[in-house]
Amino acid sequence: MIVGWTGFTVLQTLNGWNRTPIAPESDPSAFMQAARDNLTETTVANAFIVLIEDGAVSKNLTYSIGAPISEKSVFQIASLSKWVTAAGVMALASDGLIDLDAPVSTYLKSWSLPPSRYDEKDVTIRRLLSHKAGLTDGLGYMGFSDADHRQSPAESLTRATDAMPGASGRVELGMPPGERFLYSGGGYTLLQLMIEDVSRLAFDQYMREQVLLPLGMTDSEFEPDDELLRRLVTSYDERGQPAPTHHFTALAAASLYTTPRDMTILVLAHLNRSGLRSGDEILLWPDDLSEMRSPHANVLGREVYGLGTLLSAKTESGDFIFGHDGRNNPAISTAVRINPDTSDAIIILSTGDPVFAAELASEWTFWQVGRPDVSELNSRLRPSTLRAAKQAIFACLLFTLIWFTGRIWHHHSARSEKN
Repeated sequence: MIVGWTGFTVLQTLNGWNRTPIAPESDPSAFMQAARDNLTETTVANAFIVLIEDGAVSKNLTYSIGAPISEKSVFQIASLSKWVTAAGVMALASDGLIDLDAPVSTYLKSWSLPPSRYDEKDVTIRRLLSHKAGLTDGLGYMGFSDADHRQSPAESLTRATDAMPGASGRVELGMPPGERFLYSGGGYTLLQLMIEDVSRLAFDQYMREQVLLPLGMTDSEFEPDDELLRRLVTSYDERGQPAPTHHFTALAAASLYTTPRDMTILVLAHLNRSGLRSGDEILLWPDDLSEMRSPHANVLGREVYGLGTLLSAKTESGDFIFGHDGRNNPAISTAVRINPDTSDAIIILSTGDPVFAAELASEWTFWQVGRPDVSELNSRLRPSTLRAAKQAIFACLLFTLIWFTGRIWHHHSARSEKN
């Protein structure tokens, strides 16, 4: 009974049975009203939400407890940076400068993985992009309060002093490459150095010149200048108190500064069926974009990650709603979801509540396709499994008590009849 009921509950959670969407199907106004209602129930201090329908901006929603924000306001987007970095890596591959299936050591000369019982030649660029390279750093970067006191990338790879709690901070090969998905911010710092070694440009310069500016993302930087920082929204913690901005060594993994306008440009570019374009120039071909959202890693039998891309849920055509989440100190929360079947998308940039963007993006995914978002695996699966196990155990105990009581009653009845 325990195993059966718990298994049923797991299937129910994974498939969204008996779950109700946040708004009626095909009703963007109702969805945005539900999003606004959610904002008032959270600790969100700043938020900009962009809803895209059929390849065009449908609605914007802004929210702030302080100075008003706009589409030109600057947000730090945390791990959503990885999705943008992956586009930079794919551009190198598209230009024939790297081979995704080659060992990263073929191109990375400024740092080497420490000795391991596993073969570092199996640490390929593809596996780094998909978090399947066998790295066990568990990073998570907290960042530094002073930009001038950041570690160098090589120092950070050896041991990141800004590692999030629970992460070793040491980028090392701790399990067989290709075996399983294990999130690694350190893998993206390796890619950051690889980009510099291949392009012979600083990482932020390469990304600006080869990805951001060609797309028209003129207000986006991995290393922001003073003008951009002056437009940075005030960062708040979960108590609604202003919090300092953090600076990162791990630019590729966590440091992109951007605006709702620029993120809209990027998302619309991903919806262009002729590829990521800069005028007549192709930055990434349609096959490159398709490869980024093809399944490369799975958890519990479910495809979860492509090449720098979170695979949120399957669409009706068998493609994937895709994008990425970002979450960092102090309570930065960002998310993008794109449905390639319908050319619909959502962009959420916020501070103040560490999970708001991921939760709203998950609601959008379910609203779009009626399937739970992969980002809910941890937040929903574990609690529902424990609850189901407790219910089953209680039912078993109750059944046992009833059975035992019945046996006692039967025993006394038999003795009474005998006497």
